[in-house]
Amino acid sequence: MQTSIKTCNNSGFTSLELIIVIIMIGILAAIAIPAMHKVIERTRGERTIANIELTKDAYRAYIIRYPNFSGNPLDLAEINNLFHLELTDPWFNYNPVTVSNTSLSLTTTRTGSGEVITYSYYLSDDNSTWGGNWPWLP
Repeated sequence: MQTSIKTCNNSGFTSLELIIVIIMIGILAAIAIPAMHKVIERTRGERTIANIELTKDAYRAYIIRYPNFSGNPLDLAEINNLFHLELTDPWFNYNPVTVSNTSLSLTTTRTGSGEVITYSYYLSDDNSTWGGNWPWLP
């Protein structure tokens, strides 16, 4: 009588190999997530700066059309209405804007933090001034 010995050929991963892979994924995530968060924050601020530039361009066009305009402090809804824009920004609050027939100035504050972007534009010499404590100001 002949007996045969069957061998079991498991071709799976050992638990040590799985643990090592999980640790490597965790290390990569720990490096990538803060970097990605920084890129997202910078993009949000750049969107706000683009909105400010768009407001400036709309302001210039409006003053050319209505040169005797003088305004009062405006909020974002009034800017949208006055300059026919559709600006929305869930990350920055647009504080009252001062608009006259010679200058435009506004301040935006980052929602949930102390970051501020200030902007002043003077029509007479086509000069812009940026200020505030947002890390990536132009």
